[in-house]
Parts: sequence; structure tokens; C-alpha cells
Amino acid sequence: MNMLDKIVSLNNINFVIVTSIAAMSIFIYCLKKQSYYICFTVVYFIEMVVCASFFGNILYKYYGLCLEGLFIIKMLCTIFHRSFLKLEESKKFILLVISLIGVILTNYDITSGLIINVLANIYIFYQYIYSVLGGINSDLYYMQVQTSANETYINDLNRDIYMEINYKEDLNEKEEQFDDMYDVWLSNNRLPILILNNNKLVYINDHFNKLFENINLKKFDIESFFKDYFYDGQNIIKNIQQSKDIFRMDIKSFKDKIYTLDVFSIIHENEKLKIFQFYDITTTYKQEEEIKFNENSYKKLIEVMDDGIIIADKNHIKYMNKKVNEIFNLQKDIYSIEDLAKHISNIDRQNFIKNIVTNRVSQKDKIWYTNTSRNKVLKVSQSVLNMEEEDLKLIILSDITENQQLMEDIEERETIYRVLLEALPDGVIIIDKATRKYIYKNKYMIEQFKKIGVDVFNNIIEEYIDLGEFDKVNIVNINKKQNASIVITDINNEDVYIIIFKLLENNQKIENVKDRFKKTQQTEDFKTQFCIDVVDKIERPVDDMLHENKIMQQQIQSPLIENHVELVKKNLYRLKKVLDNINDIMAIENFTYNLDYVVFDIVQLIKDISHLSEYYIKRKHLNLELEFSDPEILVYLDTIKLQKIILNILSNAIKFTDKGGTIKISIEKKIDFIVVSIKDNGIGIPKDQMDFIFENFEQIDRGLSRLAEGMGMGLYLVKQLTEIQDLYLNVESELNKGSEFKILIKNTEKSFLKNKYKKQICIEKEFVDIQFADIYPA
Repeated sequence: MNMLDKIVSLNNINFVIVTSIAAMSIFIYCLKKQSYYICFTVVYFIEMVVCASFFGNILYKYYGLCLEGLFIIKMLCTIFHRSFLKLEESKKFILLVISLIGVILTNYDITSGLIINVLANIYIFYQYIYSVLGGINSDLYYMQVQTSANETYINDLNRDIYMEINYKEDLNEKEEQFDDMYDVWLSNNRLPILILNNNKLVYINDHFNKLFENINLKKFDIESFFKDYFYDGQNIIKNIQQSKDIFRMDIKSFKDKIYTLDVFSIIHENEKLKIFQFYDITTTYKQEEEIKFNENSYKKLIEVMDDGIIIADKNHIKYMNKKVNEIFNLQKDIYSIEDLAKHISNIDRQNFIKNIVTNRVSQKDKIWYTNTSRNKVLKVSQSVLNMEEEDLKLIILSDITENQQLMEDIEERETIYRVLLEALPDGVIIIDKATRKYIYKNKYMIEQFKKIGVDVFNNIIEEYIDLGEFDKVNIVNINKKQNASIVITDINNEDVYIIIFKLLENNQKIENVKDRFKKTQQTEDFKTQFCIDVVDKIERPVDDMLHENKIMQQQIQSPLIENHVELVKKNLYRLKKVLDNINDIMAIENFTYNLDYVVFDIVQLIKDISHLSEYYIKRKHLNLELEFSDPEILVYLDTIKLQKIILNILSNAIKFTDKGGTIKISIEKKIDFIVVSIKDNGIGIPKDQMDFIFENFEQIDRGLSRLAEGMGMGLYLVKQLTEIQDLYLNVESELNKGSEFKILIKNTEKSFLKNKYKKQICIEKEFVDIQFADIYPA
């Protein structure tokens, strides 16, 4: 076969393949409507024309050139149409390589180029059949599956329609049954029932009629009904209108009955009905209120208890009162025993946890003692609360720090007393009343028993006990040379006799001692009466002169005479203060003083004193600062004596504070005490005189010269006035830095002080002027 015949045969084969590809491209475009299939159709239509022209020898001379152009066009289509026949990248690369080889071979040999072109077209034809037509087949299969699924859905829908028809028939039957049950429920229900249809009354049962007797059924109105029979009827109506199909609330009638109102809607015979049902919960409500009241009462009681109360479940704290916070000085809430144990001392911490935190709640009550990290001694009592749901532990923490200190003080004093008793120069004996046996005898008495004999002593004691001569000094003859004094005291509470025994050298010494004691007592009585008489004699003319001086002060017109009158008044005030102080001291030392206790506001008292003292403070150019922890603090004291205490201390502060200094008066209410502080930055008190400032003026200066100057007696009187009112006085001072006097008043406000007992205190200006009379020289 020659070369031309080979080209003709290959051209015929290529024509058939190209025609098939062009036809398939048109067919696929019609299915998918994708534009690049038009491009393929045009390319292969051109190639089909080239193949056909070869038959007529039209393009025979240019056949090779046309073949090269077709290769190039196919390469461009493959490159620019990335989704070409959905080929993978490797297959596209193979197709490009084949086309490139075809271009190269065509330049040398048309037959070889035509063979490559036929192979490339066969490869593309294969991809059409495998990829494109396979995808069409998949789409057709999917459409078949979808059609099958639609048929299934239609069958299911038909079945559901059939079941719905049957369900409606059952529903109609159930509605008929519900109507029957509804009628039975209305007739048998023992609760008051009210039924409305569009706010119109359609039904009430007998129980409703019995409960609300005076209802006019013909003119029934739901709003009027609730307003006429119940508190806050307007609010009840508002809540009902705002609610949907179901509503519940508690309401109270004017007859003090509590009901739970249930309102709900139902559809009956194609009509929407609203049903009102009333539950009488009066008894239950009162019981709940009583339980709440008791619970609140118990909580209040626990909160005011002096002991810390903890209720815990194993390691978890359910409740603790405020006293626990005070005992441990807690800065934040704690919720476990282990957190609480952190505030126990290191030595007792493990024992504390071991006693409380266990795997199960101990059924035995426990009592033990422990120390806190702040050196407080606690008595811990643990018991079990048997509750319905769980067992809880009740832990009571009692702060016994003061009691512990008291016990230590008692033991220390007991030791001291024993030492003193042993060292006494007199014999001390304690005898049991019932058995007449010796409970105690000191060292001196043991030595005397050896001298006089126990039997002799017993006979003497029995004689005086039988006579009942108790608390009297009895002189007995032990022998011809010796006498003894015996004093027997009957201690009823302890069922013992205490005997004081002392040997005497002779009776004359006893008489001498008695005479000296009697004379000393007479001298002291004379001194006291003399002072009282002198004060009384001086006080009357002083009062008269003050009265006359006031009259003269109102009538004088000359400045010179006015200065003399003012000078007389100041000196009379100073003398009046001295006389008043002597009177108070004599009354205190002779126990003839009277206390007039009243309830008053100490904050207001300090404010009034500060206002009346303003003249004396400003005259020396001093600053006065006031500070109160509460706007009102009630106390129960003798107001006159408290005024004297404060004015005497304030007078000293003004007197001994230099110009430009500051005096600060503050009141702070604490749990146990109310602290009144008067602080200055004056000259202060030397340390070597701190122990003497409160002593009697006679001990500091026995002359009356200082007394007349108003010095040496004020602080002694302050000390005595605080002690007779059970107040505590404390002073802190440093030389050249100032002094601070603190008056501690027991806080009894929680016990009985009420506003209704409060008395308004009025301080007279003249009283303040008298107390400040010795601040400035006359």
C-alpha cells in the first residue's frame, strides 16, 4: 500500500471519529447547557470539514498545515477549559503531550502526525463515553431513585391521611367521653367552682353558694365579686386578665380566710370556658406563718446568744451566728470546719479537726477545750440534731477566756492567802460545824497547840459556840500568866466556823490598844464633823454674796465697778467649787452620798458641755474636736456626778495645754463598754507622778493652801465619783506630748435602756462656770 492510500484510510477513520465526537458534543450540550461543549463542537466540526475536503482534493496541499493548526487548537482548549471532560490533571498533561508530539511529527511526516491525531481523537472519544456519558447515567440513576423516594413519600402521606381520619373519629369519641367525665367532675367536686363564658356566669356549684351566700347570680360580675369579697381585688382581676390559660395565686377574703385560686381554660362544645376553683388553705397558711415566726424567733434568739452556734453536716457548715465571727474575728464567710480550724492555735488544731470532722456523725455528745490563734480559751460542746433527711452536728463555742483568767487569779490569790495566813502573827483555825473537826490551822496555831494543849483549846471553843457569842472579841484565861483573845465567826453558807486566836501578854495591853483605837476614832469623827461644819458655815455666806453680786451686776453702770463685781464673782465661784468638792469628798468617805440614776443621751450631754465651755477654750486659742461613733448613745448614770467628772478632766486639759493646742473629746460604743475619751496635747504628766495623781489631796499636800487654790483635789474627786458609779477610769500620758483620760461605762443599752425612758438633761451655765473657775487667775 502506498503512502497516499495510508493517508486516505487514516483520514476516513478520523472522519468517522470526529463526526461522532461532534454529534456527542451537540447532544451533551442539549442536556447540560454548558458553553464549552459548543467550543468542542466547533473545533471538531472544523476537523470534520478538513477531513471531507481531503476527499475532493480541495485542501490536499495544505492538509499537513491544517493538521498542525488542529493540534494547536486542541492544546488551547485543553489549557483554557480546566474542567474539560472532567479530566484529572495527569490525563490533561498526557493529552497536551500527545498534541505537542503531533505538531512536531506533522512537520516531518504527515502520516505519523495523522496517526497521532487519530489516537488523540480516540482517547477523547473514550473520555466522552466513560466520563460524560457515565455522569449522565449517574444523573439518570439519581432521578430514578428520587422518583422512587417520591412514590414512597406519597404512600406514607396517604397512610398518614388515613390515620388522621381515624384519629379525628377517635377524638370525637373521646370528646364525648370527656363531656361525660366533665359533668361527673362538676357534680362530685367538693371545692367551690365558678365557670364563666366570656365573663358571663354559666355555672356555680353548691359549695360556692354556701361559701358566698349573698351573691346576686342574675347580676353577677366577676370584677365586683373579687372587690366585694377579697382584699386587693383590683390586683387579683389584673393578674387574671394578664394570665394565659392557667393561673394560680393566694388570696385573702375579708373574713380572714386564705384561698388558693386556680384559674384555667377549657374548650367545651366549641366554647371556651374559664373555670375558677377555690382551695381553703387558711389552716395551712396559719401553720406556715407560725412556723416562720418560730423560726425567725429562734434565729433571733441564736443571734443574741453569748455563745457561738454552728450547725454542720460532716465538714460543711450550714449555719453559724454572729458570735462565731466575733470569737474568731473572721473577715469573710467560711463554709467548712477545716477553714474554721485555721483560726485555732497550731497546738490544738489537729485535735479540733479530729473531734469534729469524722467520716460519720458521732452519736455521742462531746465537750472539750481549745485555744484560738488569738489566745482565747473556748469550751466546745458538740451534740447531734436528728433531722428527717440527715443528721446534723450542733457545735456550741463558749468563750471562757475571762473565766479561765479568773480561775488562774483565784488560784494565785489562794496561794497568796495561804502564804499570808501562814505568816500571820495570829492563829487561824477553820472547824467543820457538823463534825467539829479541824479543816485548817496555820503555823502559829500549831505552835500554840503544843503550849496550851488541844483539849484545853477545844473546851474553850465549845463553851463560846454553845453560848452563840459570834463575831465578838472574847478574852479568856489560858493560865495564871497568859490570856488570849478569841473571835469566832459563823460562816452559814459554808457550814464552818472561823476562829482567830492570839495570846496576850496581859490585859493592860489590850485596854491600851482599845483606848488608842477609841481616841483615834473620836479624832477622825471630830475632823470629819469639823470639815462639814466649816463648809456649811462658809457655804451660806458665799451663796448670799453670789446672790447680791448678781443683783449688783444688773444695776451697775460704771466699767470700773463692773470689773470689781466680775472679780468678786470669779473668786466666789472658785470658793464655791472648793466647798462643793469638800462636800462631795466627805459624803463619799462617810458613805452618805446619794445617786440619782436616769437614762440620758451622753452624746447630747457632751455637745452641751462643749458649747458651754466654748468661751474658756477660745480664750486660750485652743481647738476642740468632737467625734462620736453613733448619733445617740443612751446610758444609765447620775448625770450631775458624770458632769463633774467630765468638767474636771476638761478643766485640767484647758489649764495645761499651751496656746494653739488641740483637745479632742470622743465617744465610742463597743459591745461591752462605752468609752468616753478626753485627749489633749498639753504638757503631760511625768511618769514618776502617774501613781499619785488620783490620790487624796491630804497625801499629796497636807496643807490647805493648795486646796484653796483649787489644785490637788480635782482628780481625786474624779476617781471617787467614777468608782461609786461602777465606772472605770484610765489615763495615758507622756511628758510634753499630752494626756488622754478614758472613762469606761458598761454598755447596758441592750438590757433595758429604751427611748421612752430617756430624760432631757439641761446643764446650767453657772454650773459650768463654777467648775472652770480656777482655769484663769482672778
